[in-house]
This record gives sequence, C-alpha cells and structure tokens, in this order.
Amino acid sequence: NCLYSLTSGGEELHLLIHVDDILAATTSEDLLDRLMEDVGKDFELKCIGDAKEYLSIELSRDSDGNFLIGQSKFIETIISEAGLEEAKTSKYPLDVGYYKLDGKELRTNEWFRRMIGMLLYLSTNSRPDIAAAVSILSQRTENPRDTEINEVKRVVRYLKGTKTLKLRLSTNEMEKQLITYTDANWGEDRSDRKSNSGFYVLYNGGAVSWCSRKQGIVT
Repeated sequence: NCLYSLTSGGEELHLLIHVDDILAATTSEDLLDRLMEDVGKDFELKCIGDAKEYLSIELSRDSDGNFLIGQSKFIETIISEAGLEEAKTSKYPLDVGYYKLDGKELRTNEWFRRMIGMLLYLSTNSRPDIAAAVSILSQRTENPRDTEINEVKRVVRYLKGTKTLKLRLSTNEMEKQLITYTDANWGEDRSDRKSNSGFYVLYNGGAVSWCSRKQGIVT
C-alpha cells in the first residue's frame, strides 16, 4: 500500500513511503528530479542522497553493485535491552531439543513480549536465519516459561556473534532464476501436533522473501 511506481518513456521510478520517510529507486535521475519538483510545490522535501539507513535497516552496496542490508545497530539495542553485553555468544539460535524442554511458567510476560517484538522486526526485515526460532518462541508470548526466557537469550547471544552479517538482495548474474526452499518440522510440537513451516525465496541469487510460521491444521 505504500509503494508507488511510475513508468515514463521506458524509465522507471519507485517510491516507498513510511510516514515522512521516502525511499526512491529510479533508472533516471531526471525522472526523480521532475517528481521532486512537482511534489515540492505542495510539500517541503529534502533529498539527502544515497540511502544509508531506513527504519533502522542499514543499506549498502558492494564493489559489484549488489545491494546489502543489515541491522547491526538495532542488534546492539536488543543486546542492551536483554542485558547481555558481557554474555558469551551462541553458535545457533535455538536449542535443537527445545520441544523436549520443560520449565516453570512465569508470573509476567512483559519482558518476554518486548524481546519477541524486537526479534520479530529483525527477522522480518533482514535476518531469515532467526525466523524459525523467533516464530516458535513467539507462540508462548501469553504464558512463557523460564525455558523460553533462556531460549530468547540464546537467540540474542547468537545475534551478538553474527551482528555484522548482511543479507544480499541482488546479484549481477546475467541469468535470472527463481529458487524456493521450503521445509517443515512435521508435528514437532507435541501439544497440538501442528508443524512449523518455513520458506526462503531467491531471485537472481538475492533473497526476496522468507517466512516461518506454525501451520493452521494438523497434516
């Protein structure tokens, strides 16, 4: 709903708008200048050059022109919020035996809900590698146990060791390909026997879509 596109004379212009922040991508600087001039008649605009950061998402390009995104600063905020500045890093985001773990239910879920919210924003925007872990843990937001607290901290410790990783959105390969990976854990949750599914889509070598969620029915 917030993406606007214009095609004129074989040139393209795309605008992504969030409140008063606008991200523009164009094949023609002239087309962008014309739009800035027209819109500037009714609204005060300021062009700050090449995008470096947008909604806490850090944007960059490598020497080959590929677009890269990361959220190292936001991860540092998460680490600080979790109080894990001095904690050791983890090699993986979730205990592989998580569903077999038991724990004591907590009296309040305030901290857990806040952390899950931040981790969901991160996994949705730039870190598909934690999508499964965050999706599974978010299913306990109403009644978290000390087990979930430990696993959220594990996700944060994993991020601490990988905060400089960046996601490549494009590549200069000439051959265009659409590749999708998908898998499910086949009823791993013993409480309802529903599976968690996930997919990861690459177009022309760059990540374009990913998701991890619990299935709605038992299959």
